[in-house]
Amino acid sequence: MYFNNYFNQEIVPENIDTNAISHLKFFISHGSVDQVIPVEWARKAKPALENLGLEVEYQEYPIGHGVSPKNFFDFKNWLLK
Repeated sequence: MYFNNYFNQEIVPENIDTNAISHLKFFISHGSVDQVIPVEWARKAKPALENLGLEVEYQEYPIGHGVSPKNFFDFKNWLLK
């Protein structure tokens, strides 16, 4: 699963069947100078998902609110793994 945003922990159910989601893998990316969604919010996603036992790759790129070419390249390589 890919997202370029942030993980809203407030909407996560209190009781999650971690066995049912253990197959999920995440590629998370964010611009380090994003002026719309603070990068601090995105940085919280990796530990939150890892606490659920999920595999997470997190990357930051020196851009604002957008997607850099390197982001596409990294995401493609992640998909090919």
